[in-house]
Amino acid sequence: MVKVGIVGGTGYTGVELLRLLAQHPEAEVQAITSRKDAGTRVADMFPSLRGRGAVGSLTFVEPDRAALDACDVVFFATPHGVAMAQARELVGAGVKVIDLAADFRVRDLRLYEQYYGAHPAPNLVTRFTYALADVRGNELRGAEALAAPGAAYLTDHTARLVRGYLELHDLGEFSLKNVREPLRVWRLEGVGKARTRLDVSRARGLSRFVGRRAETAKLEDALAKARGGERQVIGVIGEAGAGKSRLCFEFVERARREGLVRALDDSLSADVRPSPGGHLAVHDEALGLQLVELLPCGPSWDEV
Repeated sequence: MVKVGIVGGTGYTGVELLRLLAQHPEAEVQAITSRKDAGTRVADMFPSLRGRGAVGSLTFVEPDRAALDACDVVFFATPHGVAMAQARELVGAGVKVIDLAADFRVRDLRLYEQYYGAHPAPNLVTRFTYALADVRGNELRGAEALAAPGAAYLTDHTARLVRGYLELHDLGEFSLKNVREPLRVWRLEGVGKARTRLDVSRARGLSRFVGRRAETAKLEDALAKARGGERQVIGVIGEAGAGKSRLCFEFVERARREGLVRALDDSLSADVRPSPGGHLAVHDEALGLQLVELLPCGPSWDEV
């Protein structure tokens, strides 16, 4: 069993670390520190950890009163700068140190000083290995200290805004101090496939427009005239983000369902090939203008 200590266990990183260690069969958390919340039971601050083994029964203690040097490994789930001041003695005592902050990620001291100023513990920098266990686990065998890569966590409200643009992993709900209701937290995994708001809307399933009946009616009127043999060119004007692409996309989809469009490229700026019922082309222009061109049956595509 690996004896674990945690410095700073009341933030997002500390809570997630506690949750993971609580279900690890080979880890035993023996000490957890917090200056502000010393004397508080872990389960009282984080009800979600109740009933999760010995973790919930632990009590936060002052850092200088925690027997961290008796642990096999100590995690620093602290703000930037804390590990620099406290890790030296632990590393010297042979305790494995894992820093979840940014204190030891940059080995080039000149580069570090360029952004953060002089490093308070320059002799310790080379003793930390910067690697992600899931990717470069072999490099960590025998390492005395680890500088863990950073991670970005989002709450549910922010996740809704960026979903589609970014790949997110749902970590579930967390109970945080000074927050009445549990918060759902998402971890950033990578860049998503969506590049525009239209891409996001298509992935979620397009909903009906609200307050766009006038514009839709104009397009449908032009479509009816095109069926009657009149060539139509309609300009959809608006500032960036007003929904021009979405409006045109839904209109084109409606025309496709009616058999007037045979094929449509993924990009709205691509022309649409002719169909027996007529021609339809969508052009992206500058200055916030998008043109929808409806051509009745008659000439072949090459003659238009």
